[in-house]
Amino acid sequence: EPLVAPRGWWAFREPSTYPPVVFDLAFDLAAAVPAQALVEAISANAGVWLESAQVFDEFSGSQMEPGRKSVAVQLWFRAPDHTLTNEEVAPKRNLIISRVEDLLDARLRGGA
Repeated sequence: EPLVAPRGWWAFREPSTYPPVVFDLAFDLAAAVPAQALVEAISANAGVWLESAQVFDEFSGSQMEPGRKSVAVQLWFRAPDHTLTNEEVAPKRNLIISRVEDLLDARLRGGA
């Protein structure tokens, strides 16, 4: 059934010729929280320049508190009309960290 289900309309978005700002964030969160919940919290608070948020590492073990895990996400920000600066992206990064910590009872790993 999923293969023959109707698909929604998609729209082509012209790729930007400007370089992305790429950085990683790793969060310590409850082991029961799905990585997708982290990606959704990031996406909901990142704004229109977020191009991609991809989980690239999930770790739990003796270095983590019992019942906790670390999930790392690589974020790509890109504007369609100019090269983003660190000063433009920093407020978004700070908002993402703050909201993820509040929504998912998470802690940023490795400091700010």
